[in-house]
Amino acid sequence: PFVNMTHAITRKWANRPPLNPKQSISVRDVIDAYTINGARMLNLQKDAGSLEVGKSADFILLDRDIVSLADNGHPEGIADTKVLATWFRGQKVYAAPEPHTPAPRSARRRMGNSRAGPGG
Repeated sequence: PFVNMTHAITRKWANRPPLNPKQSISVRDVIDAYTINGARMLNLQKDAGSLEVGKSADFILLDRDIVSLADNGHPEGIADTKVLATWFRGQKVYAAPEPHTPAPRSARRRMGNSRAGPGG
């Protein structure tokens, strides 16, 4: 959704002039479209769509602050946003894999030398 959020804010597509820039909406309106307004369209606004007492605690943790990006004139950075974790009904249901850190070169050599060849 973050690419589409960026398009809604900037009205820009690669290698094209902005499409109807007067129809641009704010980052807060985009977030509402994906949260509370989406819940309203499904008639679920009493149970979901915002974080309030008595509602399902559904939310995501992002790798960047998309509001700050837009507010500071960099809404195109929203397109590259990654979800780090997802909670549904207050329970963590998704966690992004930890970034892989390569082993130091000396450890890789040791690991490579410890492999058994054919026949053990």
